[in-house]
Amino acid sequence: MAFQDSSAALNPMSTIGRQLREPFVQRGMSTRKATDAATRALRDVGLPDPVRVQRSHPGALSGGQRQRICLALALACRTTVLVADEPTTALDVITQASVIELLRSHTGAAGGPAMLFITHDIAVAAQLCDEIAVLDRGELVERGPAQRIVHHPEHRATADLVTAAHHRRRPTGVKPAPHCVRSSHRSPANVRVHTASA
Repeated sequence: MAFQDSSAALNPMSTIGRQLREPFVQRGMSTRKATDAATRALRDVGLPDPVRVQRSHPGALSGGQRQRICLALALACRTTVLVADEPTTALDVITQASVIELLRSHTGAAGGPAMLFITHDIAVAAQLCDEIAVLDRGELVERGPAQRIVHHPEHRATADLVTAAHHRRRPTGVKPAPHCVRSSHRSPANVRVHTASA
């Protein structure tokens, strides 16, 4: 799982290397092989100087670097579904774009994990997801292909999200949350939408 607050998701008292080696050690790798795997994982998510990063504590890194580490950690767990809960919200626009591209490149392909992306930003959801489900006050109010949802919203809450995306603001008083799925299978029969409170 990749959380919105990467600083809270990582142990501030432990080095990045120690935290990132853990999933590899759990799979039976030696510490040396786990360190090599952690180095590759950090490179895979676009972090230069992975040796320095592994020696660092989370507080010594930027928010974008920590978010990439959280994604590397989630991918290292070899999960079939990566849950990304508002992973781009606290990031600047440039870092947000690179994290979106990272998510796109590491999910949805054959053999890779599917992704459940939770966000209030329907524009980001439309860039990443095959299918979008919109929740309003915990109730599923609309679900369908991303392009149809964005271009032809049927529910008021969905229309408000689209309008807000055009104006780059969240509608006042309405807090619907689109949850979307990026699946390695294109058939909707193979996609499950999990509802959760935003």
